[in-house]
Amino acid sequence: MSLFILGTGRSGTMSAAAYFGGAHEPSSEIIIPAAAYHTAGLIPVEEAAALIEYADLPEVSSHYRYAELIPAIRLADPDAEFLWVRRDREDTVRSMVRKGWYSPRWDDLWPVQWTNWTVTDGRPGITFRLNHEAFRANPVILGLVPWSEWKAWPQENRCRWWVGYCELLCSGLKAVDLEDSGFPVLNSGTLHA
Repeated sequence: MSLFILGTGRSGTMSAAAYFGGAHEPSSEIIIPAAAYHTAGLIPVEEAAALIEYADLPEVSSHYRYAELIPAIRLADPDAEFLWVRRDREDTVRSMVRKGWYSPRWDDLWPVQWTNWTVTDGRPGITFRLNHEAFRANPVILGLVPWSEWKAWPQENRCRWWVGYCELLCSGLKAVDLEDSGFPVLNSGTLHA
């Protein structure tokens, strides 16, 4: 049985992984594109599950992209346990903005990156230049808004969309609020009790 710790990013998943002796964002070179491809409908859940198996993840791990892969994780590891770490929504959004999540400066990356993604023979072997921003999910990918509308959204609203989307994906999972968790908070590589 494996423990998958999920969150929005900037929500305490690193602290939870450390608390349980796990790894934070392992195999990102596989997990990030697997989540992106699956979210965009470019690969089926079975292929996303194969990528998760190929990643050979540790027994306990956290990643901000696991929320998009819940069905694939369940297929790859039917005994998997999930823990959703939540943080105050506006604190999370402010932290994301400070770290540049969904910044308009990355807008030009998105269409170019998405037109060049490939999966070879349906097997792990993804060719890409890792750039978290180019691989972030957005409502355009999901067919919810046109690109011109998304481009006009302020960065804070883009981050709020992501937090809400993750909350929707994680609803029904066991959840813990970071502020009430008792996890030591990791920040800038230092441990704060």
